[in-house]
Amino acid sequence: MRYKGDFGTVRVLGDSVYVYGDRDRLKAWASRPGAVWPCSTLVDYSNVFAAFELATGDLVELETRGIDYRGDCLAAEELSAWADDCLAAAGVSFGRSLVEVSA
Repeated sequence: MRYKGDFGTVRVLGDSVYVYGDRDRLKAWASRPGAVWPCSTLVDYSNVFAAFELATGDLVELETRGIDYRGDCLAAEELSAWADDCLAAAGVSFGRSLVEVSA
């Protein structure tokens, strides 16, 4: 299953869930109406990739590329909020998927 949304791409493959965002999608997420992150650390990156275990939601891999100026500092609560929004848009929740994982 693969979902490409306004704020990132979600892919369920086996027992893992992958969330990927490029600069444009990260900026769109951080500046969306009604839920702005004015001091966003995500927008400093050209790419953010996170992998989670589907059954537990544990973060098992994180890659970032293209830091602009702040140093390598990604706020955990912002990463979690972005990933949650991407997963919700794709219909995926940890422990089960709202869409057929085998699709």
